[in-house]
Amino acid sequence: MKTLLVAQDFPPQGGGMQEYYLNICLNLPPEEVIVAVPKVEGYQEADRKLPFKIYRAPFAVRKAKVFIYSLIWLLQLIWIIKKERISTVQCGVILPIGYLSLILKWITKIKYLIYFHGMDALGARAKAERSRFKKRLLYKIISRSSRLIFNSKYTMKILEGLEIQKDKCEVIYPGVELRFFRRRQPSPEIVKKYNLENKRVILFVGRLVKRKGIDDVLQALPEVIEEIPNLKYLIVGKGEDEARLRKIVEDMGLEKFVEFLGYAPREDLPHLYNASDIFVMISREIESRKSIEGFGIVYLEANACGVPVIGGRSGGIPEAILNGETGLLVEPENIEEISQAILRILKDKPFARKLGENGRQRVEAEFSWDRAGKRVHLVLEKL
Repeated sequence: MKTLLVAQDFPPQGGGMQEYYLNICLNLPPEEVIVAVPKVEGYQEADRKLPFKIYRAPFAVRKAKVFIYSLIWLLQLIWIIKKERISTVQCGVILPIGYLSLILKWITKIKYLIYFHGMDALGARAKAERSRFKKRLLYKIISRSSRLIFNSKYTMKILEGLEIQKDKCEVIYPGVELRFFRRRQPSPEIVKKYNLENKRVILFVGRLVKRKGIDDVLQALPEVIEEIPNLKYLIVGKGEDEARLRKIVEDMGLEKFVEFLGYAPREDLPHLYNASDIFVMISREIESRKSIEGFGIVYLEANACGVPVIGGRSGGIPEAILNGETGLLVEPENIEEISQAILRILKDKPFARKLGENGRQRVEAEFSWDRAGKRVHLVLEKL
């Protein structure tokens, strides 16, 4: 059995979807996996380190939705399927790759499954609501698929209006590299590098986009700082919202307490988690942008390091965080509730320790990539 993953998002790009696909592929037999993705900066070096074969489309990811490039990609995929004797296609996202998967099935009779992560499902539903033609086309893509894999129960619910067949659906949660993300003493080098000595640290890791709720955490900081004056809020990542967030920090006079680290080296991430007292990401739904957190791998990474978490009660986050057991859930944009949740964890060390311990135990039991890979492999074998 050989399977072909076709995706727009794949390392060395960063992000939850990219991590999902990479780790699923790493936990399938390498001789059974082929990947077809667009070119991105730094792909040659990244691809050389992987145990499976990767074909890069002859164009950048931003061009994948342009018709002529999709046609070129389709021809390349037909060639790959024949050359590698592919038996199944894993469709990384319904739009636009679902179109290609449907055409590939017509031409080659090959079976395919589709992954859904949250924002892609919202986008598909929005297109279906605006256009009868798009709704029929999306229904055809879904109905002709052999399996649908969702990253959360919430993501699966998004598509209920498209009359999906429930017996085709499988929820396979993201996982965590348990040997990489684990509890350890904070590295003295990391503490020195990021100036964290004698600090109570709030950590954020992710893309700097509006839905992540970083602005709400900034608004909550003054009340926290009144009681925890040695606070440090570390923001790891980059994105389109960075300039606005920096302006908020400046306007509020929080420069002493907030540090934008940009992209931290991957090997620093476990140490940053372990040097932190709490991980906070108050994601919210932004309907106008069809922007939602389908699950939230970063909550699991923090929990795997024994760090308590706080998240917004939106999207698939309540599946990633067990409220009162592995972290706390708050209403997005409720500044008072956010500040009180942060203070509760920072001031009650036994409670914080218990949340972190519960989080690690839960991740070990339910969220390893080995477990997710085995479930995907079982799905593929049954197609």
